[in-house]
Amino acid sequence: MLTEQFHEFLSKNRLLPFSLYWERIEVNHIDILENKLRVKMKQEITKTTGKTVKGLYVYYNASGGCLYVGEGMISNRIRDHYNESHNEKYKNKYKKWFDFFSTNLGLLTVYWMAYDDEIERKAIEAMLTKVLKPKYKYP
Repeated sequence: MLTEQFHEFLSKNRLLPFSLYWERIEVNHIDILENKLRVKMKQEITKTTGKTVKGLYVYYNASGGCLYVGEGMISNRIRDHYNESHNEKYKNKYKKWFDFFSTNLGLLTVYWMAYDDEIERKAIEAMLTKVLKPKYKYP
């Protein structure tokens, strides 16, 4: 029952659907990219999302499945997840993240929205997680 109420709240407050209200970026999570292309992808993430923008972001795979809902400094978080998809140094330090993102490779769509208030971001993140049922839930 709460899931329906959360969905209604998110829709009324223009937080759903993503295609109407959120920005988006395509992130190529492929582990065989050359280092030069990885650097270019990270630069594109920062250019598109802004260096200091706080907000919410949602990862989707190519078949439309929700992978992850997060909040924080958008550019940093998306770049971190991008690194976690292929960088061996994350294999031990952040094993759960590395395992998850390295098994969800390909062209991923990340919807994102600037949202300054941290407490509200966390509440919205929790509602989105309940409604969207992402494949990965932290922790």
